[in-house]
Parts: sequence; C-alpha cells; structure tokens
Amino acid sequence: MAGTVTTKRLRWLVLAGIPAALGALAFGCFLGWLLWQASGRPVSAETLAVALVQPTRSTRHSAYLSNPDRSFPAPSRRQHRRAPDGVARLAIVVDDVGQAIGPVRELLALNLPITYAILPHLPHSAEAAEMIVAAGGQYIIHLPMEPADYPVHDPGPNPMLLSLDLAETRRRLDVYLAELPLAKGASNHMGSAYTADQPRMALIQSELASRGLIFLNSKTSNSPVPAAIAEKGGHHYLERDIFLDNVIERQAIARELRTAINVALAHGSAIAIGHPHKETVAALRALALARGDAKVELTHLGDLLP
Repeated sequence: MAGTVTTKRLRWLVLAGIPAALGALAFGCFLGWLLWQASGRPVSAETLAVALVQPTRSTRHSAYLSNPDRSFPAPSRRQHRRAPDGVARLAIVVDDVGQAIGPVRELLALNLPITYAILPHLPHSAEAAEMIVAAGGQYIIHLPMEPADYPVHDPGPNPMLLSLDLAETRRRLDVYLAELPLAKGASNHMGSAYTADQPRMALIQSELASRGLIFLNSKTSNSPVPAAIAEKGGHHYLERDIFLDNVIERQAIARELRTAINVALAHGSAIAIGHPHKETVAALRALALARGDAKVELTHLGDLLP
C-alpha cells in the first residue's frame, strides 16, 4: 500500500513538473533569442527593410564621431537640392570598386540607381566599368590620393602624391580617365592630406570641369580647399553626407541608411557612401525591398546637380 502511494505521488510530481519544465525551456529560448539579436548576428532582409522606413527623431550621424578618417561634418554648402517636383532624393555611392567583381554583380542585380566609384588599376576595374555601363548604370573614378598617414595607409596603385609635380599629376589623371573613359566624374579615395593642397586640387578639379565631369568630395577631411576651388571656378561639385559602413554590421548599416533618408527629407537631398562589403550589399538589398515606402527618390549622383 505504501508503495502504491509513493508511486502515485511520484507520477503526480512528474506530471506537474512537465509544464514548469516546458515554461522554463520556452523562457530560455526567448532569452537566447534576445541575446542572439543583441549580439549583432544577421537578421533577415525583410526585417531590415521595415527598419529602414521607420521614422527617427534626429538626423545626427553617429559615424561623424567614430572613424578618424571619416569623422567630419556634413557638407559645408548644399550644392544639391530637392527635385523640381519637391521629392527628396538620395544618391548612394559604392566606393572601392575594382578589386573583386562579385559584389558588383550582386549590386547590379538589385536594380537600384547606385553610382559606383571605381579605383583605377585594380584587377577588375575595367571589367566592372563595362558591366556597370552595360546594365545602364553610372560610375565615377575613385582617385587614389595621399592620406595624412601615408605610407602607413597606401591609397593604391599609382596614386596622387604630394611629392609629384603638377605635370606628373596631370599625366596620372589622364591615365585614369583613359582607363575609365565613360566616368561621370571623380571622387577622392583617402586623400585627407592631398585634398588640402590647393595647387594640385585646383589642377584636378579644373581638368575634370573642362570635361564636364563632377567632383565628389568624400570628406575624408574637413579641408575647405575643394569647395573653395569649385566655388571660384563654377565647377560641378558635390559633398558626401553620410558614411554607411564605418561599422561593418548589417543593423548598423541599416541605421545609417535610415539616417541618410532622414537627411534627404530634411534638406531635400543627401549623398551616402558605402563600400562593397557583404554586409553593405545585404543592407542595400533590404533597401531595395523597402524602396516603395522610403519616402525619398533614389537617384544617380549626377542627377543631384541643378
């Protein structure tokens, strides 16, 4: 009799413990999910797409305060304006194209009006240019320029260096333009030291202007030189607003894309620069999904000119 009672009691304890165990398991799974999300692991493109179109209260860009080579404020003057129909516009530029061709294929497949900044003399520079034009896209030349910490950071093959005289500077620019002849303009790759040099920047910007090409200041420094040259010469000139991928993580890039949208809504237009990282490609894929709800018109860089 005692054995029967003990058996029943054990059975009751086991049955009563099952819901508690299931509840603990569910709570543990939920807690694990929260930790997984907080760890910065990838989320779906659909989740990022929803995040991109949610309003935020501020247009302050966190990257202005992070990477020292990309920590400078928004444009010193607003050359780009709201479209004639009043729609805010956002131009996305993908820098450092030419080292690999795979990211270019992926980005072109998104059918977004991305402007590609191609570094000359890289293994796939010419191939990328041909592929972009064939797809109806646009590219500019990403001019390799001397940074403040050169040669610790090397801007790439045959760069624009302060040690070169003006004749060699012009020759190198001509070589870049010959290699990438259908470029709509040029921008600076690195160049935090070079863009502060008035004679060399005046030469480059005037040469570009004589061909009807844009100069996009990537703003790797807060030098006033490029803007002053453009103002004096009446050149086509634009400046970067946002760096998308100072933090190379999908959610962080999605946040910066949302910031770029907010800047465009506040000021009429914005220019955001990213790089061909897989995380950036993923965030832009999410933007493509959310494109119809983003409240801004995505456009090529040149379409921002008056």
